[in-house]
Amino acid sequence: MTHGAGSASGTIRPLDGKSLVQGELRGAGPECYSLLIQPVVGSFPAPATEVATQCGSGATPVDKEYTGTPGLKVCRGSDAPFTDCGPLQRLPEGWNPPQGHVKEAEWLGTGAMCRAEGEKGVREGRWSAYLCRSVHKGADLPMLHQQLYVKK
Repeated sequence: MTHGAGSASGTIRPLDGKSLVQGELRGAGPECYSLLIQPVVGSFPAPATEVATQCGSGATPVDKEYTGTPGLKVCRGSDAPFTDCGPLQRLPEGWNPPQGHVKEAEWLGTGAMCRAEGEKGVREGRWSAYLCRSVHKGADLPMLHQQLYVKK
């Protein structure tokens, strides 16, 4: 992704139930450029956070863990507010279940509901471990879903 004389490139890989962006932010001139990550819930962007800044020609390494489906953008400058930015590019889902866990169920409800169902399955011997994950789904009106992952 590029904006002006700034560019960012890298790879995405799974890491302990999250995803990791590794790469670099490059500048090809005297100005400063910053790489920002911006969480997105449904179709609603949250405030952006600066990940790296490169002033002048050269490169700055980028290592950033994330969950969900945030976006990245390159902006001119090194201080907020960042108003001169390239387009936001959405990253793929940044969450992977721990090794050996599979998705068992999903529903609208509370975390307590999910934990109760997970503990019930352990007591009954249907699985040896579980984890609950809360996920916002829906473009116009994000609703909180509970996902139950189990290790059989």
